[in-house]
Amino acid sequence: MPSDIIFGHVGHLANEEVVLHLIKVKCLPVFLYGVDVCTVNVSIMRPLEFTVKCTMIKLFRTYDNGIINSSMSFVGLTTVSELVSQCINRFQLKCNLLDNLLCSVSQSQ
Repeated sequence: MPSDIIFGHVGHLANEEVVLHLIKVKCLPVFLYGVDVCTVNVSIMRPLEFTVKCTMIKLFRTYDNGIINSSMSFVGLTTVSELVSQCINRFQLKCNLLDNLLCSVSQSQ
């Protein structure tokens, strides 16, 4: 995941808030690119969730799910499944606004 690049450059020199902001702004969009047009099932979601969880484990230096989940919610980072749902909803809204034959055919299916 691109978060390894961020850890490599700023490491643990920057505080967690800065690293989380970089992950939210730079890594997650790359990580979730294209997921809005794909069929997402459990076999796809599990590795995505695992990758984000490993990043949080590395950042907060803990394996405790309670700490990780509360820290993520405290900084406004939702779960990957919620992020994927948001991406899909945004994509569908944009498609609905377009006057395009391909979009209208895909919406009818």
